[in-house]
Amino acid sequence: MGWDDTDVTSKAFLIQSAMEKSCFVVGLCCVLGVFGLTASLSVTLQSHNFYLAQCIQHIDRVFSEAKAMRNDAVSGFASLFVEAQEMATSIGCEIRAPRQCGRQVNWNLYGTSDPQTYYRLSAYIPFLHFPYT
Repeated sequence: MGWDDTDVTSKAFLIQSAMEKSCFVVGLCCVLGVFGLTASLSVTLQSHNFYLAQCIQHIDRVFSEAKAMRNDAVSGFASLFVEAQEMATSIGCEIRAPRQCGRQVNWNLYGTSDPQTYYRLSAYIPFLHFPYT
């Protein structure tokens, strides 16, 4: 049984192709890892009976945990990268760093062919740094 609507099938193929890219898989794992810290904070802030002092303490804890993650980015990202590799393997793709050229003018050049180092420098650390800027 196949789809008769070519517009739907082409959009589904585009979504599938995007989801199989290394940057999507690694980015998703980074987002899940970091936003996992804020899940309980979100529930607390949305409850009807919360105390402002407790929420401020909770926010301070989340910021200190995020700061600790940023300070220990190498080992923190290593565990997320293992999860990303497992996720990529389960969908049949491989985590690779993008092609590097000698002269880069439009975005940062990280100068590494190691996927773990590349994505730690280009995605994980800037994502952790964003709330502080």
